[in-house]
Amino acid sequence: MLVPGQSFDRYVVEAMIGQGGMGAVFRAHDTRLRRAVALKVLTGSFPAEGRALLLREARIAATLNHPNVVMVFDVGEVEGVPFMAMELLDGRSLRHYVKNPPPMPQRLRWLLDMARGLEVAHRAGLVHRDIKPANVFVTAEGAKVLDFGLAKPTEAARANFTAPMPAVQTVAGSTSGTPRYMAPEQLFQSAVDPRVDQYSWGLTAYELITCVP
Repeated sequence: MLVPGQSFDRYVVEAMIGQGGMGAVFRAHDTRLRRAVALKVLTGSFPAEGRALLLREARIAATLNHPNVVMVFDVGEVEGVPFMAMELLDGRSLRHYVKNPPPMPQRLRWLLDMARGLEVAHRAGLVHRDIKPANVFVTAEGAKVLDFGLAKPTEAARANFTAPMPAVQTVAGSTSGTPRYMAPEQLFQSAVDPRVDQYSWGLTAYELITCVP
């Protein structure tokens, strides 16, 4: 695990800001471009699989340029450990605001931001497949869609991705995503399209508006 002050490629780690099952996200300083970034480092048991998944996520996110989608700056590997550098966001997950709601007009603006971010992805032929409050981050400027690790091109758009994208590997009979927010078509592993994201957006909107997580 990285510690504050440690160098990692061209980045100097400052503090951990999040941790998940496959790795962690750190606040870091980019010594080449002299800016703060969020450094996502995968440290799971399967580095080859992790490298493919991280590269896949970076390629997808890098195709989208919009204020309501997180920006990716860099992707690479250090001694077998894959990483991705993203814009450093100052704020909180939308999950926080389900339990600590601001006035309704603010919540509606965030839902509109989410919809705009998803619209950009859908126009590019991508289905996010894991929309939920934890994958939306709220800053002073608005809400941003995060975590495109499970995103998938539609059949019609697959040819637009010139480089092959590693597939998401799942256990036979399992699903990719968060079951609580998944459309029935996604739960039953049918062919998915942008409507599954719209379904998940609707569930997220319900939680945020009713304050019932």
